Amino acid sequence: MVSLYQFTKVHNMFKKGVLADKPFFQKLLILVGIEFIFVGISSVLGILLVYPLFAVSPFELQGIMSNPAVNLNGVAALKFLQFVQASFVFILGPLTYVYFVTNDAKAYLNWKLPTQGTFLGLALVVMVIAGPMISALVLFNEQLKMPEFLAGLEQWMKNSEEQAELLTKAFLQTSTLTGLFINIIIVAALAGIGEELLFRGVIQKMLHDKTRNIHTAIIITGVLFSAIHMQFYGFLPRMVMGIMLGYMYYWSGSLMVSMLAHIVNNGFTVVMTYLYNQHLSTINPDDDSVFPWYGMVLSALLVGNIAYYFYKNREIEVLRQD
Repeated sequence: MVSLYQFTKVHNMFKKGVLADKPFFQKLLILVGIEFIFVGISSVLGILLVYPLFAVSPFELQGIMSNPAVNLNGVAALKFLQFVQASFVFILGPLTYVYFVTNDAKAYLNWKLPTQGTFLGLALVVMVIAGPMISALVLFNEQLKMPEFLAGLEQWMKNSEEQAELLTKAFLQTSTLTGLFINIIIVAALAGIGEELLFRGVIQKMLHDKTRNIHTAIIITGVLFSAIHMQFYGFLPRMVMGIMLGYMYYWSGSLMVSMLAHIVNNGFTVVMTYLYNQHLSTINPDDDSVFPWYGMVLSALLVGNIAYYFYKNREIEVLRQD
């Protein structure tokens, strides 16, 4: 039988806010541990369900990832796996961590509407008009070359990038409104909510608490945000995007703002890809050279002006954290 002492000890281990006063590195290890647990759970759960739901064996999945066009049912299975993994790793994982480190999750995550509704409107606008600027960064990133002694690593990165591009195109390829809706849920909404919870809501706050320097926290978080996508030739634009989201979150004092911006950014790509594939638009979202140089410069200037507005109208209570 379990003694009262043992029961109390176990209960205290899972008590809300039990890790609030623990040092940074202990919290970091716990976050990593929680994420590894949820990666394992989501992987096992996904593999167990993928065959009954899609008639695709786990052994077929690797081949489908290499050549997704050969098996449309397999692409649906991969979407399902991504849905499961994103739900566990990027939503349940951060929320579990927050449960252990605070008694007030809402305040910890700044889960509130911004005091100024303008921030939400600008979050919608900025990610759309940032497109040409991001395209310029993509084109610049693609020109970067590694030293000769890293030629093998560079070739591996190129191959990985090409495989990821094929998989992304297969994911977004749909001719129905139902398929478009599913893509918006998985690629835009789920990714936007989950990645902001983990990176801006948890990691950026952890680094800010540790370094007491918000700029350091935002930049490091932006680097980690880009690195986790494992796409070298999109590293720079994704890092800049992560930094933009970090400042939007910090200056607005609301995680909802960066979430909305992230969802709009991903959703815009999903919708534009659908319209292009249906011949309803002539703009190919995969062609980063479609914008003229002056469009890229204008985009950067507009983004800079919106960033300045966020800075000038930033929340006073947020600044007091410094």
